[in-house]
Amino acid sequence: MTTTIKNKTTIWHTFSSETLFTLLKSAPNGLAHDESARRLAEH
Repeated sequence: MTTTIKNKTTIWHTFSSETLFTLLKSAPNGLAHDESARRLAEH
């Protein structure tokens, strides 16, 4: 599946959970500690 975030007005509630995890590069059990620390430092 190739889905991208095109703009900030994306209607998030229309996506399946699987698609959202893919778009956000996450998983049902959350992010690994290293990844969460990297994202926090980046943003």
